[in-house]
Amino acid sequence: AVCDDISPLAGDFTIFGGLYRGVNLLVGECAHFDVCYYGTDGVLARTELDAAGRGLVHIEPHTVGAENGRVRYALTAPDGTPAAEQEAGTGESVTLTVEHPHLWNGKADPALYQLKAELLWGGAVTDTVCKNMGFRRIRMEADRGFFLNGEHLRLRGVAKHQDFAGKFNAVSEADIDRDFALIREVGANALRLSHYQHPQHTYDLCDREGYVVWAEVPMLKLTRSAALLENIRRQLTELVLQNLHHPSICFWGIQNEIGIYRDTPDMHEDLAGMRKLVNELDPGRLVTAANLYSVKFKSGLNHGTDMVGYNIYFGWYYGQMQDYDDFLDRFHAANPEMPLGISEYGVDANTALHSTEPKVQDYSEEYQALFHETVYPIFERKPYLWGSFVWNMFDFSSALRKDGGLRNLNGKGLVTYDRTTRKDAFYYYKARWSEEPFVHLCGKRFAKRTGEGMEVKFYTNQPE
Repeated sequence: AVCDDISPLAGDFTIFGGLYRGVNLLVGECAHFDVCYYGTDGVLARTELDAAGRGLVHIEPHTVGAENGRVRYALTAPDGTPAAEQEAGTGESVTLTVEHPHLWNGKADPALYQLKAELLWGGAVTDTVCKNMGFRRIRMEADRGFFLNGEHLRLRGVAKHQDFAGKFNAVSEADIDRDFALIREVGANALRLSHYQHPQHTYDLCDREGYVVWAEVPMLKLTRSAALLENIRRQLTELVLQNLHHPSICFWGIQNEIGIYRDTPDMHEDLAGMRKLVNELDPGRLVTAANLYSVKFKSGLNHGTDMVGYNIYFGWYYGQMQDYDDFLDRFHAANPEMPLGISEYGVDANTALHSTEPKVQDYSEEYQALFHETVYPIFERKPYLWGSFVWNMFDFSSALRKDGGLRNLNGKGLVTYDRTTRKDAFYYYKARWSEEPFVHLCGKRFAKRTGEGMEVKFYTNQPE
């Protein structure tokens, strides 16, 4: 049967079935925090920095069976000392105040506070919720990019799918930890978590390690189905409310490449409604979207969010690598008020394929490296770009694909699907982004060569 009312309806990635995340049997007291409230833990906590620089935690409890009960809140600072506490009724929203908060400042200083909420009913503590959170200020400017706590931060990002060779979507926390070790090694400071909600462990690691995160719902094809729109609005509500407390999440993504199917005023109205929903649920973050190359600059798809990313593949599916230069300048000239970044760019590489004269769509490791060497400096020369996300950090499953000797795989990763091989392009970004001293000799897998001599290339972040 075709399911046309649950998003995503399409996408260049495999939608695996089954229960692929942890399952728990919850046994609670009669009075408990409501875990059925959009799948949250029953304690919504939004942080804010006011004009005076004080940290505010706006808390909204949701309980079951606890009429006339009380909730005791305690906030602990990053150094382990008490920061604020308050007690209130179960039906009351409260605000905790921290006079001089220690700010969450990305990778430089990912400082986290812990909130503890205890439900008091019948003279006893019947339920407890603990969660980490942080205070930070974000803003986006169309001509200068992203600012964290008043300081400009160029987003040097990678995008990440959740699946893993042999396990597919049924990954463990250890698998996720291994992904983050590789992301840490390459030196990225931002993550686009594509194209759906990721496990809580992933967001927790983003908080602890200081990544700036783009989190999104799987809106990849928007039809005129009212049921489909209601479903994606429900998914968006769950994404936002379940993840409000994560300081790493700075951008909520409401669509990816829906313009591939159509681009009409009714779609723009639906997206406006989704943006309004996000603003009502969480006014402190930015709403974003990813458009593909064919979306016209003046399209409503480029004017319904706080910022926009483009998924562009010059030098792979169309055009030349150098075409990024003119395209980005023309977009910025046409939409000088819209903050612009690159939400996807990359090319496929099969580590078994090599060439001394790499060409478009030869799937060689050498062409992938040449592409990134050529394209990334173009982005760095554009001060108006908020940054970019390499597509992708890891090869990922796509049942649509059988290209370049890769079956059921999108091979645009900097690392192979099984996470065992870092492609040469990985080390190009490590040389640009990481401070860990290293030298990488390229072409090690290019074993069978012809010719009188060979060019030797290496990547390093060292002066000699």
